[in-house]
Amino acid sequence: GLSFVTEIQAWSTGSAPPPNTPPTVALSAPAAGSVYVAPASVTVSASAGDADGSVAKVEFYAGATKIGEATSAPYQVTWSGVGAGSYSLTAVATDNLGAKTTSTAVGITVNAPSNAAPTVVLTAPAAGSVYAAPASITLAAGAADSDGSVAKVEFFAGTTKIGEVTGA
Repeated sequence: GLSFVTEIQAWSTGSAPPPNTPPTVALSAPAAGSVYVAPASVTVSASAGDADGSVAKVEFYAGATKIGEATSAPYQVTWSGVGAGSYSLTAVATDNLGAKTTSTAVGITVNAPSNAAPTVVLTAPAAGSVYAAPASITLAAGAADSDGSVAKVEFFAGTTKIGEVTGA
């Protein structure tokens, strides 16, 4: 009985529970200024805590776009397929009573992949071949691309284009 009365008296006298302290949050990865190559896979992680409760979730953002969330430690997400551009990453921690804190932003850059030139070798006719005019000469080439695919092979007689193929 007495503890119930004491609680009623405390409530009726207007004494309120202490205010909720917001959580703390800081991005721990990636490092500011990190550079990736598209399509990038970026692991974004944060440390978060709450002095007077618990962390309910940590949400991760690239600018205003949410890229994921974690509800328990380690607080991290993998952001996949990131295209070329500059991004400002933040983490938002929410505690068990709904208070939110946003981390300091970390800037990263994702560069477009470099493009290596394809290789090509004329395989026919053989060097030094002799034909009688009017001649019909079959040209053939082998082509490859180490970081993509060959879109077309063009054939020239001097500077004059005489044909092109788009497939092997």
